[in-house]
Amino acid sequence: MRLSKRSLAVLGRFKSLNDELILLAPRRFFVFGEGKDGIHRGLVVEGSLPDRFADSGVYKVGSGELQPVQAKYDFKRKLQFFDDLYANAARIAQFTLAADTLKALIAATKDANGTHVRIYRRHGEAIKARAFDARKYFDELIAEHSPAENIGEHELAGQADRDFFVYLKLSTLKRIPLQGYSVTVFDNGLLELAGTDIDVVCHMRDQRLGQAFEQQLEQLRTLGSVLSLDPRRAQEARRKMKALG
Repeated sequence: MRLSKRSLAVLGRFKSLNDELILLAPRRFFVFGEGKDGIHRGLVVEGSLPDRFADSGVYKVGSGELQPVQAKYDFKRKLQFFDDLYANAARIAQFTLAADTLKALIAATKDANGTHVRIYRRHGEAIKARAFDARKYFDELIAEHSPAENIGEHELAGQADRDFFVYLKLSTLKRIPLQGYSVTVFDNGLLELAGTDIDVVCHMRDQRLGQAFEQQLEQLRTLGSVLSLDPRRAQEARRKMKALG
């Protein structure tokens, strides 16, 4: 399938996430971050291409064209499962993540060895985003029970139905286009980031830290993998996190 240079440029933005993508006629595309080494499997990018096309399926970006791929999975079932995540979820918060705020949070990765962003509302206060080094945080928490070292905190304009908190890996945030986003948080741990400038929607799973789902907090020494896009696992993880206090 041949596409214009404009369409190929759009898809090229997300090639680092996955060599394969799903096209859904007439213009939609999905890139699941589970490709490559899988470290960004908590991210799915959805968007629209300038070109229209007739054939849906799984493709790989080649030299100036898209090549069909014989995928080992049913892409229609994969997208249906993805849609079901939203159908079975309730919105709990909505806020604006401005481009300059996103840039400042990402800069924490380089300037202060930041690893994660915690987005939260506590005690009915304003919604905030805070960058921090999770490795140092857990080392200190386990060894000395000291508070987390905050690299930067930003207040976000928006509303929430109740207190909440979610975690995002800074390395994953670096993979999405640098622009402003309208962000919606759902009760199953899913976040929808709708771009305000570029026509893409980034779907992200609450990326809780390390192996806290599997072990007691005092046993945690390293960071593990992010949650997969599985609402059942997310609910179980939340129960375990609550039990850890």
